Amino acid sequence: MKDFLKILFVLIVVVVAFVTGRNYGETSVVESKEYKDSKSQQAENTRSEEELKLMKDKFQSLLDSSDLKKADEVYGKMMTLFLVDLGLRISEQQQKDLDVGKSQLLVCAAQSGHAPAVKTPEAPTPQASIPKNVEEPEAPVKIPKFSQIAPGRFKSTEWTLVNSSSSSEILKNLEKVKLTNIDAFLKDAPETPFADLQKYYGTFRGKVSAVDGSDYGSLVLAIGPMADKANHVEGEVKFYRGGKNESTSSFSSATWGFTPTGYQGNMVSMGGRFLQIYKIEAADKIAGNFYERLPNGTTKLIGSFVLNRTDRL
Repeated sequence: MKDFLKILFVLIVVVVAFVTGRNYGETSVVESKEYKDSKSQQAENTRSEEELKLMKDKFQSLLDSSDLKKADEVYGKMMTLFLVDLGLRISEQQQKDLDVGKSQLLVCAAQSGHAPAVKTPEAPTPQASIPKNVEEPEAPVKIPKFSQIAPGRFKSTEWTLVNSSSSSEILKNLEKVKLTNIDAFLKDAPETPFADLQKYYGTFRGKVSAVDGSDYGSLVLAIGPMADKANHVEGEVKFYRGGKNESTSSFSSATWGFTPTGYQGNMVSMGGRFLQIYKIEAADKIAGNFYERLPNGTTKLIGSFVLNRTDRL
């Protein structure tokens, strides 16, 4: 009996020692650095394989989609996927598969007619030094307005005016081409040459209607070629008010008045007053606006006139 108990006790001690040693060994292995590194490497490999598989699926999805027609969008998606592999630790075979996917995507993008444009950093453009003795161009000077309408519309209204037929139509168009700033209209204007003055030949008379419609006075304009000098004109402009000659302006020259380039109105000076005259070809009349230039430089519209030709029966 004692021998049996001894044997049983020995067996229990052996079993306890075995179990304790086994647990200690397993615990030591699990907690060891080599075991932890091994498990971490296995987890990393598993994650890399999953990410690689996901990336392959995305490549295939792109290859099968119609988005390949949009090269810029494809390139953006492609670059996004390429950046993923920078953090992967993949095998040589997996890297080959990834390279194959990249090359296929580039081929498809090229076949679509739009190769992805890879932007390369550009070298900074050197700033050209400006010599100190070279002056910068001045800003264009804004020309003040000379009328209530734009220059283009002003010119078209002038054309309508000179092609008018009735006096009412003439007066209506004269109202549209009235000047608000004579100085601005005459700025850099050339003198009206002899060739443009021949259309005014003759003697014309008519009244001046004030801006309020009242009778302001009358004008007489006589112009013709000089008898003793070629390519010259001579004549005079008389203004009557209350039946009396208030002013007379005589001239004999190769030019008479000023006509701004591109316009048709001839600006004739009579002291501090100006006549903006037009030849109405269809009606054989001379019409225009009558202005006064005040001492402060402002323009005052006195009235308008339509002169009939009186040197012909």
